[in-house]
Amino acid sequence: MTHRRRAKKTRDFLSQLARQVSGETEVRRARGRLTPMTALHRASIRRSLNPIVFPRRLYTEGLSLAALISMPEEVLVGVIPDYKGLRHGDVLTALIHNRESHKTHVAGALCVCDGAVPLSIHYTREMLEQFDVNGRCDFAYEIRSAAGDVSLRSPPSTSKVKIRDMPERLPAPVIVRGEDGVVRERDIVPQLVVEIPASWPACKAGDCMRLRIGDAWFAPMSVEILDAGLDPMARLLISCDDVLRMVAEQGDEPFTLEASYDVERQGVFSPSDIAVVAFDLSGSSVA
Repeated sequence: MTHRRRAKKTRDFLSQLARQVSGETEVRRARGRLTPMTALHRASIRRSLNPIVFPRRLYTEGLSLAALISMPEEVLVGVIPDYKGLRHGDVLTALIHNRESHKTHVAGALCVCDGAVPLSIHYTREMLEQFDVNGRCDFAYEIRSAAGDVSLRSPPSTSKVKIRDMPERLPAPVIVRGEDGVVRERDIVPQLVVEIPASWPACKAGDCMRLRIGDAWFAPMSVEILDAGLDPMARLLISCDDVLRMVAEQGDEPFTLEASYDVERQGVFSPSDIAVVAFDLSGSSVA
């Protein structure tokens, strides 16, 4: 009798112990019975970032030294149009990678705050001159969470950057006209003369130059060895008929047009200064 009571107490104790162990660990019971488990895991959504956006001309014409100097305060500005993938407190680090030298430099860092204003990244001339060679550059940024445990890099925006051994300043073209500075009938018959001053540093043989007056672009011309060191570097002749077609929509009243030119070297364009030229062809017998 006493033996049966002790056996019952032992069974009750083991049963209670099995329930306690099972409740604490939820892995397996004391008597070895296997219990299937379900992992409580929630898959996270991968954060994606937008690339840096630059003016359209940067992608098609590249960035030359003259183009950089023409920008306000000699600063190239890139914009992140929205806050896709960015969170409050993220630390954003802007990077520039030069494919020719295989070097990467940090352009700056900022802390992301909530707001409706697009984020802008400023690239100064000093930043871009850190690379010893011209070449294609990737502009991107990297974010790190406020806790420092998340790191992600944006897709790159790529452009040709040539600011070494490039013309620093291209003077505006000079349109030959009367002493009063106005282009009249006598200045376009039989041809309008446009002079291209020497640049500094000088253009090189093989550079390609194209002239613009108003909305009209003229056929490009190649700079020859003898032309590169001359001042003026070139003297261009525009026929009277071409001038009349160019100004046909201006009417009989005096008007002004902008004149400039680009110099292309290895796929990168350097813009000249702009000249504003006054025209007065009213009463012209050739119009």
